[in-house]
Amino acid sequence: MVRSKWLFTCLFFLALAASAQDRYMVFFTDKEGTPYSVDAPLEFLTQRALDRQAKEGYVLTEEDLPVNPAYVQSLREIEGVEVFFTSRWLNAVLVEMPASLEDEVMALPFVTGQPEFVALGNRLTYSKEPLIISETFTNPATLTYNTNAQVTMLGADELHADGHTGDGILVAVFDGGFSGVNLRAPFAALHQENRIIGTFDYVENSGNPYQFDDHGTQVLSCIAGKYASSFIGTAPDVSVILAVTEEVYKPNSSTPSEYRIEEYNWLFAAEMADSAGVDIINSSLGYSHSHTDPTMDYTYAQMDGQTTVVTKAANEAAARGMLVVNSAGNDGAPANPWQYISAPADSPEVLTVGSVTSTGAKSDFSSIGPTADGRIKPDVAAMGSLATTVDEDGNIVRSSGTSFSSPLIAGFAASLWQAFPELTRTELMDLIKSAGTLADNPDNALGWGIPNYLIIIEDPLGVNEAFQVAIYPNPASSILTIERNVTHEVSYRILDLKGQSILTGTLNPSEAQLSLEQIPTGIYFLHLQSGNFSETVKLLKK
Repeated sequence: MVRSKWLFTCLFFLALAASAQDRYMVFFTDKEGTPYSVDAPLEFLTQRALDRQAKEGYVLTEEDLPVNPAYVQSLREIEGVEVFFTSRWLNAVLVEMPASLEDEVMALPFVTGQPEFVALGNRLTYSKEPLIISETFTNPATLTYNTNAQVTMLGADELHADGHTGDGILVAVFDGGFSGVNLRAPFAALHQENRIIGTFDYVENSGNPYQFDDHGTQVLSCIAGKYASSFIGTAPDVSVILAVTEEVYKPNSSTPSEYRIEEYNWLFAAEMADSAGVDIINSSLGYSHSHTDPTMDYTYAQMDGQTTVVTKAANEAAARGMLVVNSAGNDGAPANPWQYISAPADSPEVLTVGSVTSTGAKSDFSSIGPTADGRIKPDVAAMGSLATTVDEDGNIVRSSGTSFSSPLIAGFAASLWQAFPELTRTELMDLIKSAGTLADNPDNALGWGIPNYLIIIEDPLGVNEAFQVAIYPNPASSILTIERNVTHEVSYRILDLKGQSILTGTLNPSEAQLSLEQIPTGIYFLHLQSGNFSETVKLLKK
C-alpha cells in the first residue's frame, strides 16, 4: 500500500511536470493574407503616431503591419497553447505552453524555426483587475526634501518659468510597477487632468500597473510628480502611458524573475507606444548579465548597439521618431567586473543617461562606456545620487541610481520638445547633447555632460575685446539680426551638427540682417569672422 501511494505521487508530479507551461516566442514566416495594409494605416496606428513618424521621415513598410490574425487563431486552436501579445516588428507572438507542444507548433506551415524559450513558468492571465483610483489622494507625511537641486541643475526651473512644462507631450514609462500612483497626492493631477492616457501590464496581463513595486513610481515622480513647492518633476504637465515590463519578485514568493521575457515585454510596450503616438520613452532598465538562466546572459562584446533583443526594439522605436531615454546602469564602481553600460543603453539611437552627485561629480555607481564597437556612452548625465523622489506611500524620499537620472532627462526633453516642437527626434537628441557641460570634450564617464536649458537659449558668445557681436532673435524663424562693433565686412558660415556648411556669405558694413528662409528648421552653428577675429554661436532655426 505504501509503495502504491508512493508510485501514485511520483506519477502525479511527473504529469504536472509534463504539462507545466513556460513562456515562448513563436515567429511567423510572413504576413501574407493579412487584412491590414500600409495604405490604410489608421487601422493599426493613430494619427498622432503617423504624424510623428512623418516628421522623422519614416516610411511605413510591411514590418509595421500587425501579424496575420489567422496565424494567431491557428495557434489558439492547439489545445494547451495560450496566446498573449503579438509583435508587428518581429512578426511573432508570445505564448504559454508546455515544452511537449513545440513540435506541434513548429509543424504549422507559417511558423519559422523553433519557439524561443523566454521564461520559466506561466505568469500571464486573461483576467483583468479593476483599476482603483483614489478620490482623496494621500499627502506626503513629511516634507524634509525638495527637488530644487536636481531641477535647477538642468535649468528646468527656467524652462518651466518660460511656460514649457511638457504640456502636449506624451511619455511612456516602462518599469516594474507603479504602486501608489493611484493613491498619492504628488500624482493627483495626472488623474484629475486625465493625463494618464493608458496603462498596461505585460508581466501578468492583469491590466493593473499599480502593483508589484514602486520603482516605476519613483521614476514617474521625477518626470511628472507635483506637490506644493516641495516637489516638481522636470515635465509636470506631461501626459503619460504606464507600462509594466519588468518582472519583480512577488510578495512572499521566491520565484526567479530575470529572463529574456523582460526584453520582449519591452518590445511589446514599444510597439504599443508607437501605435499610441508616444513622443518619448523612459526606460530605467538594463539587460546584460545575471539572468536566472545563465544561457540568456550577454557578453560585453554584444553591447554593440545592434545585437540584443531590447536594443533592436529601441532602434526600431527611434527609427519611427520616438526619443528613447535609458539609464546607463549602476555597475560603474571600479571594483565591479562589469562596469559598462547595458542594453538598450548601448544603442546609438538611445539617449543614455549617467548619474552625477549634487555637485556635478560622477556617481561612483554610474556605468561607463565605451560600447563594444567603441562609441562614447553615456550621452548625458543628471543627478542620480540622492535624487528626490516619491515612494509608494507618497513620502518624499531620497533615492540613488541612474534609474532616477534617466527620467529627469526624459522630462527635461519633454519640456524642451514643447519649447521647440518643430525639432525631430534626432535634432532634439543632438540639441540636448550640444547643451552639455562636456560638449566640447565628451568622455565615457558622463558623455556630453549635464545639459542645461540656459545654454540652449542664451549660448553666450565669447566676448572678444576687438570683436563684439549681438545676434537675435535666437531661435529665429526667417530673419537673423547681427549687430557688431566693427565697420568691416563680416563673413558668415552656417554649419549643421555634422559640420557641413549649409550657407555662406558676407555682410557688408551697412548690412545687419541675414535671411534664413532657405534653411530647414533645426540646430546649427553660426560662425562669424572679421579680419583676425571670429566667434561661433549655436543657432536654432524654427
